[in-house]
Amino acid sequence: MYPFERFLRDLKKKVKNKAHVEASICEAYIVQEIGWFTSHYFESHVTCKRHRPSRNDELTQNNDRVARDIFNHPGRTSGVSTKRYALGQERHVMETYVLCNSEVVAPYYRSFLNELYETYSPDDPIIDQIVATDFKHGSNVVWNPNCITLRMIFSKVFIGVLTNL
Repeated sequence: MYPFERFLRDLKKKVKNKAHVEASICEAYIVQEIGWFTSHYFESHVTCKRHRPSRNDELTQNNDRVARDIFNHPGRTSGVSTKRYALGQERHVMETYVLCNSEVVAPYYRSFLNELYETYSPDDPIIDQIVATDFKHGSNVVWNPNCITLRMIFSKVFIGVLTNL
């Protein structure tokens, strides 16, 4: 249905006098235009169609729990919520997403890739396999001067990543 047809349908719903349909539609249109025009002069706290947020803009921020920057995407659930656990491949995908997109891990990820580029060419497909298996479990990779291991960093990054969905 075209927008103009939708507009006419809304006007036809407002018909009160069935004997004079056209006049009733004109009257409804004039009332609507007057309402729209005068809404420009209302204060911002007055509720009207012009000041009402659209249905997708009604999102509220939940600041109850400290979340990492990677999890701060606005949105809301659809349907009934259920509780389940992320296991196997789904957990691996979640961890990979965090490792590839977190600003906390980014310098270590670049350093890990630079070490791989010393051994392999950047176009070598084995790099993806090594990153998928060794970067997450990099307990033997140590960065000096504080002797910080990747496992220590990841344990801090994964605080808040729940397997309970």
